[in-house]
Amino acid sequence: MFNSKDYLKELSTSDFQIKGDEPDITGWKVKDESGATVGTVMELLFEPKTAAVRYIVIDLSGNDYGIVDKKVMVPLGIAELHENDDEVILPGIHLDQYNLLPEYDFESL
Repeated sequence: MFNSKDYLKELSTSDFQIKGDEPDITGWKVKDESGATVGTVMELLFEPKTAAVRYIVIDLSGNDYGIVDKKVMVPLGIAELHENDDEVILPGIHLDQYNLLPEYDFESL
């Protein structure tokens, strides 16, 4: 049986660290392409075999849109990192999509 916890680990509860010049984006603001705040990066999920971060977990509380306060998981590959501003931009995700994303719970992955 496939268990995603065998393939993904939370960075904060592991012995792994972000490599060299790669930024640790935990705590960065998450915004949409218009600059409105969507939430904050609260966790990074990585694949231990490759040590590659695959997903970011976003805390949607305090967003500019009135999106339900919850934590959601989004693939890192769709994010644009703006290191100068410590921001993650998620282009092309619509308000309704955030509301439809399931609540993040690592235990139920």
